[in-house]
Amino acid sequence: WSPTGDKLLHSVYSSRTDYKPELWIVDATPDTAGQERKPLGVNTWASKCTMSDDRTVYCGVPQSLETGAGFAPEVANFTPDTFYKIDTVTGVRTELATDGAAHVVDSMFVSQDGSNLYFTDKNQSGLFSIPLK
Repeated sequence: WSPTGDKLLHSVYSSRTDYKPELWIVDATPDTAGQERKPLGVNTWASKCTMSDDRTVYCGVPQSLETGAGFAPEVANFTPDTFYKIDTVTGVRTELATDGAAHVVDSMFVSQDGSNLYFTDKNQSGLFSIPLK
C-alpha cells in the first residue's frame, strides 16, 4: 500500500510473462478500487518493494528469474537483486547506486525523511541501507 492507502502494488503472473511475477499498481480507495491498473515493467514480487508516496516505488528486482518463478518465489532466494526507483506516473525506472555487494531483498522501507532506503536480506543478517539523497 502507498502511505495514503490510495494505491496498491501487486504482482501477477501468467503465460504472457512465462509465469514470472510482474509488478502492477492500481487505485485502492473505496471509490476507485481497481481503476488505473497498470504494469510497472519489472519482474518482481510486491513484497520486495515499498512505496514512499503515491508516485514513487522502490524495488529489489531479481537479476534473473526462471520460468514459473511466480508460482514459487523461493526459487529466487539466492538470486541477487538490482535496486530500482520507479515513477508510477511516467514509468521511468532508475537503477539505484549500491555498495556493489550482492543482496536478496526480504523486506524494505524508506526512512521518514526520505533520505534512505532500508532493507533486510534473505541470506545475510542485519539492516542495510542505500542513500537516496
